[in-house]
Order: sequence, then C-alpha cells, then structure tokens
Amino acid sequence: MKRFFSLPIHIQLATLALLLALPTIGIIFYSGLDQRQDALSGATKNIQELANNIGLAQDQFLNSNQQLLETVARLDRVKSRDREKVRQLLTEICQRNPQIKHLALADASGKIWTAAPPLKENESIADQRQFVNALATGRLSSGEFRPAAEGSDFTLDFALPIKDQSGTIMWVFNFAVDLGDFRKILLNTGLPAATSYIILDHKGTILFSGREPKLVGRTDKKEYFAQMQGIEGIGSFRGIAHDGLERLIVFRKQRLEHEATPYMYIRTGIPYRDAVAEANGALMRDIIILAPFLVVTFLIVLYLGRRSIVDRVTTLKNTVDTVAQGNLDVRIADHVAGGELGELGQAFDTMARKLAEREHERQAAQDELVAKQRQLEQLNATLEQRVAEEVEKNNRKERIMYQQARQASMGEMINFIGHQWSQPLATIGLRFQYLQQAYHDKELTPEIVDREVNACLDKLDYLADTITDFRNFFRPERAPYPFDLERAVERSIFFVQSYFAQNAIDLRFTNLAPGILVNGYPNEFSHALLNILYNAKDVLLERAVEQPSVEVCCRREGNAAVIVVNDNGGGITGDADRIFELYFTSKKKEKGTGIGLYMSKMIIEKNMGGKITVRNTQAGAEFVIELPSATSLPQDGKEQTEGSLSC
Repeated sequence: MKRFFSLPIHIQLATLALLLALPTIGIIFYSGLDQRQDALSGATKNIQELANNIGLAQDQFLNSNQQLLETVARLDRVKSRDREKVRQLLTEICQRNPQIKHLALADASGKIWTAAPPLKENESIADQRQFVNALATGRLSSGEFRPAAEGSDFTLDFALPIKDQSGTIMWVFNFAVDLGDFRKILLNTGLPAATSYIILDHKGTILFSGREPKLVGRTDKKEYFAQMQGIEGIGSFRGIAHDGLERLIVFRKQRLEHEATPYMYIRTGIPYRDAVAEANGALMRDIIILAPFLVVTFLIVLYLGRRSIVDRVTTLKNTVDTVAQGNLDVRIADHVAGGELGELGQAFDTMARKLAEREHERQAAQDELVAKQRQLEQLNATLEQRVAEEVEKNNRKERIMYQQARQASMGEMINFIGHQWSQPLATIGLRFQYLQQAYHDKELTPEIVDREVNACLDKLDYLADTITDFRNFFRPERAPYPFDLERAVERSIFFVQSYFAQNAIDLRFTNLAPGILVNGYPNEFSHALLNILYNAKDVLLERAVEQPSVEVCCRREGNAAVIVVNDNGGGITGDADRIFELYFTSKKKEKGTGIGLYMSKMIIEKNMGGKITVRNTQAGAEFVIELPSATSLPQDGKEQTEGSLSC
C-alpha cells in the first residue's frame, strides 16, 4: 500500500478508474464462466443421454430377442429338430432383425445342428464363454467378440439356454449382435458432428468406434479403461481421446443381471471446445459491447482527475519549491480555492507565515547552539579518560568480587579441613596417652613404641597431604591443560566428605567414563564443583531433609564429558534460571552472597568453554556440567600442579 501511495497521482487515478471498472469486468467474466459451466453440464448431460440411449437400446434388443427365441423354441418344427425348416426360420429371423448377424441352435453338448447362415458340419461352441456361462447359470449369458469380416462391423456373441418342463437344458441359442447398428442413434441426437461413441468388450478391446473405425480391434488406453472399471454404473471424466482432442467423456457399463462383470462398455464423448464454443462466443460478444463504455469512462475519470486534482497539486508543488528556495512571502490560497485542496492551500499559507516567524527564532537558537557546541567539544576532550577510569573501576570491582568468592570458598575449605583433622588428631592424642599409661605401668617396650610412633607418623602424613592438597588447590594456574576428570572430582569430594559424613549426608560418586580427559584448569573446575556441593549441603541442612544425599556422576556423551550433581533437597524455589545471576541467592541473607554459583558458571563457560545448566527433579535439584573432552595428558603423563588463571 505504501508503494501505491508513492506513485504519481495520475497513475493512482488511472488505477482507481481501473478498480472501478473491475466489478463490471468481473461480472462479465463470472457470467461467461457460469455460462461455460452450464454449457459443460448440458454437453455432459447430452452425451450421457446418448450413452443411456445406446445402453437402453441394447437392453431392449436383448430382452426382445430373448422373448423371440423362447417363443421359437416352442414351435413344433424346432421340437422335432427339423433341421431345414429350423434353418429357414432362423434365416427369416436374421433378415427381419439386421442387428443379428448370426443365429445358431446347439444341443447341450455344444454341437450346432442348424444355423443361419449355415456353418460347417459338426461345428461346436462347447468351449466358448457364452455357452459355458449359459449352461452354468441357465440364463442368457454374454461371450466374446467376433472379428469383423471385410466391410462389416464386429459382433458380440450371446447364448440363451432353452429348458424343458423339468428344467433341464435341451439346447442353446447362440446369436451374434452387430454393434454397428447403434449409428442411427447418434445421427438422431442433433449433437455436434465431432461427437463420438466407442463400444468396448469386458477386456477393453474396442469393438466399434462411431468416429474412427481404424480404432476397432485395438486395446483402449489403460488409464481410461482402469478409470471406467473403478466406477460403478455411469461415470464421466475429462481427457485426451484417441483422436488427440480434449473431450468430455461419459461411459456406461452394460451388465446382464446375473453376471458379476460388465460384458460391454459404452463410452461417448464430445470435444471440449465444441461444448463451450457457444458460451465463449457469448462472453466475447459481451466484452466487445462493454469495451467502448469502459474506455470512455476511463478517459472521463482521467480528465476530471487531472483538472480537479493533478493541476492543483502541481501548483502546490511549485509553490513549495519556491518556499524551499527561501522565499517565505509567497501565498497560494487564492490559486487553489475550494474543496480539501483549498483548505490545504490555506494551511500552507499559515505554515509559511509561521515559518517566517520561526526562522527568526531559529537564527537566535543557532547562535546559542554554537556556544553550547564549544562547551561540548571541551567535554569530549576529557570523555575518553573518564571512560577508561570507569572501565578500570569495574575491573577492580570484578577482581574484588572474585577475591571475595575465593576467600569465602577458602573459609569453607578451612572449616572442612578442621573436620578432617579432628579425627586424626584425636587418634594421635589417644596413642600418646596410651604410651604415657604404658610407661607408668612399666609395660612400655620397644615394640610398642615403634608401633605407636609409626601409627602417629601415618596420621601426620595424612595431615601433611591434606595441607599440600589445600595449598595446591588455591595455587594459580597460568594456562589450560588436559587433566583427569575423575581425579579432579575425587579431589573436590575429598575436601568435603568428612563434613558431609559428620552431618549424615550421603555423598556418592559414580564414574561411568574412567580415564576421560578434559582441557582446562583443574583447580578452577574443582572450585566450581565445590560451590555446587556447598550449595547442596546448605539446602539439605537448612531444610532438615531426612536421609539427605548428594550424588555425583561422570559420563561421556559423544565428544563431551558430562558431570551430573543430584541432591534430594526439594529443588530450587522460585525462578531456577536466575540462580546463576550475580548476587542472586535463594538462601537467607546471612547464609548466601549470590557469588558462588555465578563464579561456577564463569569458570565452566567462560574459562573452560563448557556449559552448566540446572533443573528441578522430583527429589531436588540437578546440575549438569558439559565440558569438551581432551585427547591426551601432558607429555610427562602427569597432571600439572601449578599454573593457570587465578580467580
């Protein structure tokens, strides 16, 4: 629509004139199409009537012939089997009924004992279809076609059994029907000369063609014959006939009452162009009559539109161009007076007066703007420095945030280490007490001293290893490298397992992908996993969950390593998607800072190129970490213990 309004006005007027004429044109074409549809319906009805007339004529012929032959069978000359007299009678019947080309009388074995015209001695029809069906059904039955002799048409055989009073078949009349006799029906219809009809047998062989005799004996088009077989009774379709013309085609199946399949198909057709010729002519006449009126109307609309709209708009345009050149004293209302364009001219004059006033105001504002511009240039001179200061301030805040998160994590770790040390220290104290008591009781032996000292040294080694792991955990990593995922997970679990056990939290680790490597920072990964475990621990204790449990599982999915952490703490309350946002926490203010899980997301996704998601399950929350797997460990086959980026 915008494109239309952007066109010149004279083109818009021409378009509107055409649109005004469209309803009339549409009515004419609709009327023409309606007439064409009526013509097609009428033509279809006419050729359907032709097919029905041929079919009814065939049915009447078979009925009358059956009655005639049953009457002949009761004559004495037939009962006495007087061959010569019966032959004369049959010949007379054929002469009076030209449609019967051959008439024979056979006994129950199929042997013909007389016929018109005469046949060879002892000729038999025992193996012919019509005879076999007549014996089987005891009724008039159809058979196969007979090729035409030169100068004559194809015929179709029928057999009529004759029974005695006991119902036993004594003999069978066999007669051949001339299919060309239907020509006179077509001649009497008054249909167009190109109207045709075709008669086919039950196999699709063309037995008669009223328009193209050369088709007789050929097989019909497979698609047409299949279409006729698929429809019961009378049907119609549109297609290209054997003569290459597009035709409206109607067909009718001829079937004897007791036979399951048609013995003959009657197909009539009329050229499509002949069927709609009269309707097309009427449409063309209507167009020729209406065209001059439409052209005159179109020209009148264009003339009036040009005088009343285009010329006045042109005057407005020229005036606008004058104003655009700086002449604000020009006026136009008197040149386009009247109507909406007159109102537009008056509005234009008002606008010109106000523009003159505003021009003076604009000049004053411009002078003020120049002064402001100078001030702005001075401000821009220091803007880059201020932006750099703000960026540095934000970076400093981010480093402080990372340091706070790391210190909070370190505090948690120290708390967990205190729990891990409490049992070994208690054991060492008990063994020293035992040595002291044994000394006082004078039971102290060198063996006892060695045993107890070795046990204390083992515990001290355990405490030293714990301190070493703690120191390495917080040591900066300068560059990413492949590390064993299972070992990194076990190290994280090692730091918290004592505290979890003290609080009766069942912490389980299942590794379904042993030996899998990932590329990144193992300490930072452990830090991220610990934040998730801390979060699960706080929820389980805060909600006093019965039989609290946390399960960590590692598995491989394609080229990715997947770590899943499940708990039974009841899930995340509120919007789970916000849990990774900075300073967002679902805990009480004194227990949560909203930094830990944000740090985990930054480590996994930003530093290690992975992905972390969370969802609620029926039992609780499920965190899923996906990391790209690596191909090998460093060259010495061991993980590095220092390097990488520090949070």
